[in-house]
Amino acid sequence: FWLDVVDATKPEMDRLARVFGIHPLTVEDILEDTGDKIEEVSDYHFVVYRAVDAEMAACPIAMVVKRRFVLTFHGRTTTEHVEQAVDRLAAMAEIGGQSVVYVLLDGMTDALTMAMRTVALEVDQVDELVMVLSPLEKADVLQRTGLVRRRLLALWRLMHGKPEVVRALMRMTPDLDERHLLGDVLDHLGAMQSACAHCDMVLARAHSNYMGQISLELGDACVGTTVFSSQWLVITAILLPIQFVTGLFGMNVPVP
Repeated sequence: FWLDVVDATKPEMDRLARVFGIHPLTVEDILEDTGDKIEEVSDYHFVVYRAVDAEMAACPIAMVVKRRFVLTFHGRTTTEHVEQAVDRLAAMAEIGGQSVVYVLLDGMTDALTMAMRTVALEVDQVDELVMVLSPLEKADVLQRTGLVRRRLLALWRLMHGKPEVVRALMRMTPDLDERHLLGDVLDHLGAMQSACAHCDMVLARAHSNYMGQISLELGDACVGTTVFSSQWLVITAILLPIQFVTGLFGMNVPVP
């Protein structure tokens, strides 16, 4: 069976640990927000895999996988992933503990892929806007660049450790079909890492182009100021002698 627990409290986790034989350190990791990890503890596997919400915040799902049952622990923000996994499992002919783990990991990885596509689209928009900037758009583009970079960094952090978890699961899974399915998840993670690196390169280039345009505009402004000053210097050099002569001969004094 599969038991899903939402927002477990410390007393509830202590009772579940006694009933299902969960190690105290595992209970501590479930109650705390740890990173992606996989551990083999006595007679079960403990897996933590972080999903993403609309604000690019990490939402971990902890899984205790034993031979006859699976326990999952998470917050309310990741309930949607569990519901989608239930729908997918209902359509499968055979279901085992590894099937539950794979379906959850695959669903959360797909959500990360969608978030990565959204960020990549925003990066492309910023890259296009930098080349056709108007004076009113400069501050807006700089702000958008900072926001996109922050979202991209959040995705980088979320993907850290996930490939190692999937590889460890592949080593622990004897079934060839399930290993093939986990390999597909690993391929998606590799593609997302490559996409993150590409987006980071595009943002760096867009920021360099933005700074280059600002430098050119400052240079043009300096040239304009220099030309204006030179013109006034010439005018001043002409007017000052004339003013001196007219002032000298225009004084109300007797001339011998």
